[in-house]
Amino acid sequence: AEKIPLLLPDIRMSSIKYSVVDGKILTPLNAVKSVGVSVAENIIKLRDQYHCDTFENVMELLSAAGADKTAIENLIKCGCCDYLGGNRRQYATIYPKIYESIHNEGKNNVAGQLSLFDLNGPVKKEDIVLPDIPEYSNDIYFGNEFELMGTYVSGHPLDKYASKLEKLCTHSAVDFLDAAPDDNDEIDNDGIEDEYTSLSVQDTRTVNDGQKVIIGGIIRKV
Repeated sequence: AEKIPLLLPDIRMSSIKYSVVDGKILTPLNAVKSVGVSVAENIIKLRDQYHCDTFENVMELLSAAGADKTAIENLIKCGCCDYLGGNRRQYATIYPKIYESIHNEGKNNVAGQLSLFDLNGPVKKEDIVLPDIPEYSNDIYFGNEFELMGTYVSGHPLDKYASKLEKLCTHSAVDFLDAAPDDNDEIDNDGIEDEYTSLSVQDTRTVNDGQKVIIGGIIRKV
């Protein structure tokens, strides 16, 4: 099977459907947990009004699109701001301050009031400094992608064990897809050696000590 690269969601380009960019599949915005279709459509509609060249611009866009804090954090953890530089943990740490600044400013503008916050001024671009903290560990970094998008995109927690797994594993998930019979095909078990017993999930037969069986599994974490 041909492997087609899957791209992370990008606040500048992603749509509400999977699309193809330079021969690669771009993940849609609403593929991220807690990002609904309406919010994604608002982002697409409004993003031309924002340059999205700074994190502050991105935050202003997401706020204008009606994204709540959970949706914003999930988008960050899924890499929608990776193109800006910095790391996901830095953006996930700093975004609440910018979010509150934008919303407080909006409330004060609506009320037509001048508060101490206005006198001090909202959080300015030059005031935003990414904290000096390292990126998430690989387990958390990739785990966030799987939890929030249902798949690993930028890598896999087992990548560091790839060379060892290649020696221990006989097949990959793709091999099973390629070998899967069509619905109308009859399954031929002639190729299975008699000394092995094939057990299905629904099989209620017992397995005796010392008996050889054929099993399969997918390793997600070590």
